[in-house]
Amino acid sequence: MKDIGFQLELLTEGKASFYAPRESESDVYIPSTKTVFYNPVMRLNRDISVLALRSFRQAGNRASLVADPLAGCGVRGVRFALEAPFIDRVEMNDLNPLAVELQRRNVALNSLSEIVGVNRSDANVFLSAHSGPGRRFDFVDLDPFGSPVRFLDSAIRSLRGGGLLALTATDMAALCGVHSAACRRKYFSTALRTEYCHELAVRIVLNTLVVAAAKYEFGVLPVFSHSSDHYIRLYVLLILNLRKADECLRELGYLVHCFSCFHRESHRGFSPSVPDVCPMCGGRVGLSGPIWLGRIFDQSFIKQMQRQLLILDGLDPRLPRLLELTILEHDAPITYYVIDRLTDRLNIPIPKTVEIFDALSELGYRVVPTHFHPKGLRTDASSKVLSEVVLGLSAKKSVGK
Repeated sequence: MKDIGFQLELLTEGKASFYAPRESESDVYIPSTKTVFYNPVMRLNRDISVLALRSFRQAGNRASLVADPLAGCGVRGVRFALEAPFIDRVEMNDLNPLAVELQRRNVALNSLSEIVGVNRSDANVFLSAHSGPGRRFDFVDLDPFGSPVRFLDSAIRSLRGGGLLALTATDMAALCGVHSAACRRKYFSTALRTEYCHELAVRIVLNTLVVAAAKYEFGVLPVFSHSSDHYIRLYVLLILNLRKADECLRELGYLVHCFSCFHRESHRGFSPSVPDVCPMCGGRVGLSGPIWLGRIFDQSFIKQMQRQLLILDGLDPRLPRLLELTILEHDAPITYYVIDRLTDRLNIPIPKTVEIFDALSELGYRVVPTHFHPKGLRTDASSKVLSEVVLGLSAKKSVGK
């Protein structure tokens, strides 16, 4: 075997066998420092990609031409070819010549040379080469290290109308309000350091995507989103329709958050009138936006993912619960509350989560859990009502001692 300049190990994931850079037992694993990018932590990410691609096809969409423009060692593209057998062609790409060589080896190892292509190019150049009629992709999977924004325009132009775009963002410090200047620079949006910052991160990226897509007369339909480990992930259908593009732009706006009583409210529009202080308690408020204020899940698509999950073996054991939670929250109010943050502010013991759910339901409010946080809940009750419920339950708990 031709020397590639570093040690390899043979791994398996899904139906794929593949070579990846050998991990040193003595070092902390930092994927960005590896000669060829491979991150075992992103296994869940790739599992969901396979589920989403299969669900996209089963929903009646064409999925014959698939692109992985930032392919690294190539495991994602190999898995697409092996686990989505309806695909006619997978095109993998990377600018790193060592990654391209490793992709070729992994394609040959899995006997996929006839349906998987390997390309060496800048990702934007690669995608732009497929922007003409008859060359566009049905599914593009953007999984960069950091922000996906620098690839959005070329990815949009490389997709046919009705195509599916998947994208990852790992720059959570910017998207969660730690590095505010970076968020404004990359996404032209303001983030907030709140308990629901991971959902805001999804909505900030969607805002950027909506604006980028509208330039090419595409509207967007988010079908699945999730926050896992150190990243967020979005799956969005691109719909070539002027009216849909305009509708999506009307779903953009701002979110006001009170740091004292946790009140939050959304305002659609590019320059809406928003309060300077909290209308509930008069406290200090923060403003996040512009963000996407529409839905970030599609119930029918998630149900199709659940059906595909029953067919495939060996996927991440977290997947059933993740899909179950997202289908519960698909039409719930935007943002969520984290009970620990609320009880810390009120300086009271934490009631049982099930008791809070039951109490809100008895009062006639809708309440569902969220996958974004294990102690999070979405509800149409106001922060004032939620605080009163939590205070009441905490008082009962203290009396019962």
